[in-house]
Amino acid sequence: LMASLNTVRAVLKDARMREQAGVIQSEVLKLLDDVRRLDDRTQKLQTHFGQAGKDLELIATSTKKITRQAERIEEVQLAETDGEELEPTPVDDQGQGADIVDLPKRGA
Repeated sequence: LMASLNTVRAVLKDARMREQAGVIQSEVLKLLDDVRRLDDRTQKLQTHFGQAGKDLELIATSTKKITRQAERIEEVQLAETDGEELEPTPVDDQGQGADIVDLPKRGA
């Protein structure tokens, strides 16, 4: 009788463990879906950060070019007030920006 009782207990315990294993497996699958979604979103964010970095580099390049142009204009204005004449100096702008033109000589 005791052996039969132990056998029944073992069978019931095994059934409960299988049931719980199914629940655990279901939860692990849900967790895996969440991790995959997180990975996808992380990759998208990394792409956005990369693009933002490139955009910042382009903005920095543009501000440097604008600053150089403003400095050249200031040099011309200072030269006019001092009576000097400056020749325009080409800027390495890799084919971008305004064309360099000869400025009219003072008094011409």
